[in-house]
Amino acid sequence: MQSPQAILNQISRSKWARPPPAHFSQYYGNKETSNFGLFIPGLERFILIDDLDLWSVLHAAKLLSSKFQSLVFPMDNETPVFTHSCLNYGIQRNIGFPIINQTPLLKERLTLHEVVKVGPPIDRLDDLEQLVKEQEYCYFVLKTVQALRVIDGLYTNLDNRFYAKFFDVELLYNEDETGIPNGFVAEVEKIIYLSSTIDEATKQIENIFARPTSKPYFMNIYKEKLTELLFHD
Repeated sequence: MQSPQAILNQISRSKWARPPPAHFSQYYGNKETSNFGLFIPGLERFILIDDLDLWSVLHAAKLLSSKFQSLVFPMDNETPVFTHSCLNYGIQRNIGFPIINQTPLLKERLTLHEVVKVGPPIDRLDDLEQLVKEQEYCYFVLKTVQALRVIDGLYTNLDNRFYAKFFDVELLYNEDETGIPNGFVAEVEKIIYLSSTIDEATKQIENIFARPTSKPYFMNIYKEKLTELLFHD
């Protein structure tokens, strides 16, 4: 029988928890400056650590709000919290007013002394393997968000929803270059918001590209870029 720490360390072997591909660095900032932690108050532990982009972590937290309440903390890069160990760490700080809904909040930076090692969550000791699967899904969602932001910036010229709010007009359609009614990014985000497992989400994302489309050229471009950024080996 594996020890609790051995089970938690399984996340270090997940492709979704690995560092992003090298070419991601051209789209995101200097990862040497800070870490960003996704903290679950109900668990009293961090479930995700990222060093690439704070706003992607916050957006991923919103997409994960269908699963749990959370807070996002910037952290000093000296804090000893890493991908494979973050479920052992909590915080030594009053987190403020109670969370009354599922919307995640951004909190002030944690210092080295406010992050404490407390061990695996006691109330999940009997199902740590399931907890690690949930943690892996969190990393999958984060990587998907980071990939979608790049794709959206590179290829989306038709962003009717963004510009319509500046005018007193009713949108007739929200599609982007792919021809998807609500746009490619919104479609994928809906999938990961409603899905519970990586397999479920990836199969539904693959189904997007299997649909008949009037714009096969752009669909192929989006598919190739998503495969390069997200589904790389």
